[in-house]
Amino acid sequence: MEAKPIPALYACYLLHSTKWPSSLYIGSTPNPRRRLAQHNGDAKGGAIRTARNNLRPWEMGLIIRGFPSNIAALQFEWAWQNTHITRHIADDKRITKPKTIEKRSPKTGRTRRRPARPQISLVDKLRNLHLLLQTPSFTRWPLEVRFFCKDIHRSWQKWTATLESEIHRDVRVSLDLGECGRHSMEKPPNSPVFKTKTENHDPASSRRGIEGLNVSYTFLKSHMEKSHLLLADRKKNSCAVCTSMIQPLEATTLVCPRNDCASISHLPCLARRFMDEEGQSNLVVPTVGTCPGCSSKLPWIDLVQEMSVRTRDEKETARLMRKAKKISPKTMKAKRVLSSDLIEESTNDEASEHIHYLESDANSDHSLSSVLHGSLLDEEWDKSCDDDEDVMSVSSAASTGVVFPRLENRQSWNETISVLQRVIEDSEWDDAEVLN
Repeated sequence: MEAKPIPALYACYLLHSTKWPSSLYIGSTPNPRRRLAQHNGDAKGGAIRTARNNLRPWEMGLIIRGFPSNIAALQFEWAWQNTHITRHIADDKRITKPKTIEKRSPKTGRTRRRPARPQISLVDKLRNLHLLLQTPSFTRWPLEVRFFCKDIHRSWQKWTATLESEIHRDVRVSLDLGECGRHSMEKPPNSPVFKTKTENHDPASSRRGIEGLNVSYTFLKSHMEKSHLLLADRKKNSCAVCTSMIQPLEATTLVCPRNDCASISHLPCLARRFMDEEGQSNLVVPTVGTCPGCSSKLPWIDLVQEMSVRTRDEKETARLMRKAKKISPKTMKAKRVLSSDLIEESTNDEASEHIHYLESDANSDHSLSSVLHGSLLDEEWDKSCDDDEDVMSVSSAASTGVVFPRLENRQSWNETISVLQRVIEDSEWDDAEVLN
């Protein structure tokens, strides 16, 4: 099995319906914005449970991020969905109790019992989330709970204020309000769903909420460049902890991300140092420690994530190390001139077509019979049926007895069929699920 790098973002999320706030959904994704669009039907994909139109649109109330792998996120997702049977919560602390369904077979007469998932309210889901964040299985992960909805965050604060026990100090909780709370079934202008990761989530952007999440590795660019500069140097590098030599192409090498520090360490040496500082040498993975070179606080996940991408993902490393091409002033001027010419040409074409249409409309007297015989039918009528309203209008006309003209020319009919076939082949509906 090929080793994969630590993902840039993999989060568990909680959805709630804007039409039925009691309808909730728990899932996991590496791209919350894209996944929300899938649940709302704005993009292909999604889950069957969120595909009902009487529940859409959905809003993303919160996410839990900081998982070291997608498997870890899936484990947390399953535990949060099945808090009545998960082993991460003790029986005496369990809030939701398991239910049993009995079903009798009409043929054999035997009664079968199986566990069923109980219906859980929003408050109970938040209470279960609080319990999971206290379990030893998840307290060592650098998790962050980020709320995107004021009401859900208020419910969280109201519940945690009544508790004596708190979640682990390393788990961060924040409120991040953005545009996701005002979702509409219409796509916002100039913001298509399908973009690259870098375009969708610019770390330097001022966008907030789901729109401001960075799902790419762009935040590792400066750290990656520094690591390649230090490790590719022909000078002899030594470990900052054990002072032994480090080979240039050694895989398990950690580099301090600070620009004013040139500390390089072996992964086992630095891990042992971090755990000694915590006073818990019996642990396997540390969480935070001080750099042996600059004495600054360094999260363990930041060091290991950069090392995993550098050693396990050559394509992503090459993309991050690629320098932006400089465009000369002449090229920029030529592009501006070309774009202005294209805009002027398209404007002239539209104006000429509009004048031609007005002249033809003024010189002709159309009757109802000419319309029914298809004299006004556009030559490219088959390409203009791009929504459901056009299809319904054709069907209703056929049901009332209106006879559309037949294409006498066989070649034109074949061309029409070929155009329709191309449209069907390019459609994404073939891969979609048919819901009952």
